[in-house]
Amino acid sequence: MATVTPSDSGPAHLGDFPEEGTVKASPVPDDCFYEVVDGQIVELPPMGAYECDIASFLAFMLGQVVHAQQLGKVVVETLFWLDHAGKLKRRPDLAFVSAKKWPIRRRAPKTEAWDLIPDLVVEVVSETNSANEINLKLVDYFRAGVKQV
Repeated sequence: MATVTPSDSGPAHLGDFPEEGTVKASPVPDDCFYEVVDGQIVELPPMGAYECDIASFLAFMLGQVVHAQQLGKVVVETLFWLDHAGKLKRRPDLAFVSAKKWPIRRRAPKTEAWDLIPDLVVEVVSETNSANEINLKLVDYFRAGVKQV
């Protein structure tokens, strides 16, 4: 298992994300949550118990409504391709994908990242998140076409 020593300067940089189709093995350890920003793999620290509790509650409540009304899918900790040209993948804590974008009975793809823009994303903010970090994510989500954040 690979480990990265956290620093005070923000998320750990794990290296460049290879061009699509150039490598077979994942450039990131299996037990690592990460995003890709400007083609750079950035390790994400795990959510704390408090943040997980909030995310779980929101996923459950939203999932109940979405399922009952057959509106789409609610997913947690899922990596989304937001911009191929900008090599941007984000992993919101919670996301909603409408049935208009992905049929209800169709399973999510068995890929590293879901290649569509979710309709709604939720980021559970913790005390360790900086305002700048959250603002950058907001800009990325809205620029990609996410309707609600």
